[in-house]
Order: sequence, then C-alpha cells, then structure tokens
Amino acid sequence: MNDWFKGVNEELLKLIRPDVSVPGLDSKARADRLDSETIDTELHKLWHARVLPEWSERQTKCLLLLWHDYMELSHHIADEERTTDFIYIHAMIHRREGDIYNSRFWFRHLDMCHIVISNITKEVRTYLTEKDETQLLDRFVKNDGWLPLEFLEEVSKASKLKPSDPFVKLLRDIQTIEFTCWFKFICLLP
Repeated sequence: MNDWFKGVNEELLKLIRPDVSVPGLDSKARADRLDSETIDTELHKLWHARVLPEWSERQTKCLLLLWHDYMELSHHIADEERTTDFIYIHAMIHRREGDIYNSRFWFRHLDMCHIVISNITKEVRTYLTEKDETQLLDRFVKNDGWLPLEFLEEVSKASKLKPSDPFVKLLRDIQTIEFTCWFKFICLLP
C-alpha cells in the first residue's frame, strides 16, 4: 500500500494516515478518523507554509474530508464546484453514500481526458494484473481507459457482502488507488 502513496507530500500524508486505516466503500465513519477541525487546522498550516499549491485548497480539503468519512462536509464543498476534479470527487461521494443513481449521473459528466483518470487507469491495470484479476481488468479498463461506471456497479453489488469479504477488500484497494491518484495530482502541480 505504501507504494501507492509514493509522490504524496509527507506533510499531507500525515493527514491521510493510510497506515492507520483506509475508507470503506460505504459512508460509515471510522472510529480512527481525524476530526474535521484537525483537518482544517493542519491544511491551513500546509497552505500557509506553501507546502501545497494554493489552487488545490478546496480539492484537497474535499478529498481529505471524504477520505476521513465526513460525507456531508465533503459534499457541501463538491456541490459548489463544477470542474472535472469536483465532478469526479462528487461521484465518489455519492458512490460511498450508496446513492448509485447520482454517482452515475456525475461519472457520466466526466472529462475522461483528465490526467488523474489516465493515472487511475495505469494504477488499476497494474494492481489487477498483479492480482491476476483479468476479468475485472477487462471490465474496469477498456481501450486504455478507466471505466468508473463499471467500478460503480461492482461497488453497488458488493454492498451486500460482508466488509471482510476478499472482493470488498479488492474494491477498497481500487478505491484507495483512486484517492492516491488525486492526492498525487494535487502534490505534483504547481
């Protein structure tokens, strides 16, 4: 898992805390999540120190809130924006909330040329190839493109499974890859 986070700023990584836990596929709040006030305070320190690019303030905050299971707060930020970044994040929020219809709506409005989607494609391809999951690879990646709607359908089906099910773990790993690709995007651009 740590390789997935390679390229994420160390200070931001302290707020993400992937070594503690990663988000579930649903909206249930984890007991070990950071509190929203700490997220806000620490993010302000990062921007003040110019550790993260100024343009990324809302994206980073929205993603961190979603990562730490603050659906309503994350949703509030995403509702105010209509860029490709927020369209994707908005779809992720609805997916975690179990609102498949609205998640589908937002995923259908994506600009599939966004660099993050290209990166998700590469990372998911690598992961599923290593896991020898050729059927899922064929389902989630076609013509060198990530198919978030296909992933959404599998997440929807997995909602009936126990969190300990190996298939749920695999889907959580892919969701973690999505997050890491967005965090890397935020860290790499000036």
